[in-house]
Amino acid sequence: ARRGVAEEQEGVAQLDQIAVGQRGVLGARAVSIHGIAPTDAAASTMADIAVEFLAELGFIGLGLLLLALRAPNSRLVLPVAIGLGAACLGAFGFIAIQRGGGKLFRALALRIANAGGGDASMQVDRLQAALDRIYQRRGRLLGAGLVHLACWFGTGFASFVAFHVLGVGISLLTALAIEAILHAILSAGFFVPGRVGVQEAAYALLGAAFGIPPDVALSVSLLRRARD
Repeated sequence: ARRGVAEEQEGVAQLDQIAVGQRGVLGARAVSIHGIAPTDAAASTMADIAVEFLAELGFIGLGLLLLALRAPNSRLVLPVAIGLGAACLGAFGFIAIQRGGGKLFRALALRIANAGGGDASMQVDRLQAALDRIYQRRGRLLGAGLVHLACWFGTGFASFVAFHVLGVGISLLTALAIEAILHAILSAGFFVPGRVGVQEAAYALLGAAFGIPPDVALSVSLLRRARD
């Protein structure tokens, strides 16, 4: 069931370029359809978003390191580093809220719901209990993070193959760096509908940083568009 949910989330995201939060809502609803309690569905989806985000940040961090080593004069190094630092703060804040946000959300529920606040507070307590159970299973969280990280590395390998098909023999590490920094730039351009122009500009900049001809970089971008 979880695999099908992930595929539904990714498919909708690719079609509509919707936000991660909206993907999470869709994921929780899809899990609940398979007979999982709504609070457990919401908690598992929230934890999965956090783990996936951390894995993506780790992948981007590796790409930034490779970019700094292989193209230290690139004008992308500093803005990506700043963005990565801000994203790390946001990620750890999101996890901190999940780990101890029950009291805050309970108080908000009581204030908003007034007379019906008892039921809302009970739902918040159940959600917090479900999150606590998930975060106690650190081994499974680590395994989930490694799976997500492997998927990010898989996107880098796909870029490696695409460049080689087009006759540019870059190394696998260079392909990983390009893919990682590309994801960082695309994340920053989430507000652009369909990220039109953002992906192409990113490929052009990254191609210049790693000595890849602009026509080849744009060709890989078109291949990616076709795949999406």
